[in-house]
Amino acid sequence: MAFFSTSSADYASKIKELTKPTYTSKYGSLITQNLNNILNKKDFSYDFNADPLYQMYREQYSKQGKEAGIDASAVASANTQGYGNSYAVSSAVKANQDVLSQLNDRVPELYSAAQTNYQNQLSNMYAKLNMLTSEENRLYNQYRDRVSDYYSDYANLQSGYSSALGQENWTSEMDYKKQRDTVADQQWQTRFDYQKQRDTVTDQQWQTQFDYQKQRDTVADQQWQSNYDYQRQRDSEAAAQQAAALAYEKQRDQVADSQWQQQYQAALAKAQGTTTVAASTPVAAAPVAAKATSSASKSTSSSSKATSSSSSAAATKAAKQAAVQTSKKADRVR
Repeated sequence: MAFFSTSSADYASKIKELTKPTYTSKYGSLITQNLNNILNKKDFSYDFNADPLYQMYREQYSKQGKEAGIDASAVASANTQGYGNSYAVSSAVKANQDVLSQLNDRVPELYSAAQTNYQNQLSNMYAKLNMLTSEENRLYNQYRDRVSDYYSDYANLQSGYSSALGQENWTSEMDYKKQRDTVADQQWQTRFDYQKQRDTVTDQQWQTQFDYQKQRDTVADQQWQSNYDYQRQRDSEAAAQQAAALAYEKQRDQVADSQWQQQYQAALAKAQGTTTVAASTPVAAAPVAAKATSSASKSTSSSSKATSSSSSAAATKAAKQAAVQTSKKADRVR
């Protein structure tokens, strides 16, 4: 079968169309019958009494023997001038027997003819058997040729089917691979575009954060400058307060000195008046009392100065604490 296609379905259809040849013997029964006839044929035997030809000859020779006997009897009677006698009978019997003896001479001939006929029949049976067997073999060989063609066609179609199916599978796999490559390329492009977008967003976020950081650094610088300026102002105010406190302390020292001087003058005056009243008191005691009074006054003045100094120190401390609190408030504002 000459067939070519690139479709495995075409090959599959052709394979389904193939039908394996079957064989039915056309002469099998006749061959079996003839073989049985040969095998069952009896061996040659001859019975001339059962031979139709012998029977035919026997009837023929019997008739001829009778006719010969009659003729011999007639001749014998003629020779004896018509009188019946035993000679005539003997002549008739002898003539009949002579003819019948010719029948016996026919038996070997008939035996040979029967044997030849048997052999011919047997030869004909073998010839018929050989003819039937030869024809059966010819038909069977034709069947085997068809079977061989069937398997050859099947092998060729199966090979073509496998080849076409392999090509189709390769094409399908190639098409699928191309499709998957296209999908992979699209996915890669999608990821790449998304990454570019994310990079752009990241750059924008970084720029925003950088700009904000610059702004915060500017604000921090401004806050530091404000704090620094405020601290300088506070330091100037503290220095002014300290100078004012020192000036005030000096003033208070002057006042204390003046007060001490006044007290001293008053004590001295009082001491002088007491000396006049108590004349019995030695004059030298006045300076001592005055000195004592002066010492007391000085002690009082020192106490006043200490008190004034304590007050000034407390004022200075309070001013410093106020400056610290103001600095802390400024820091919290920043």
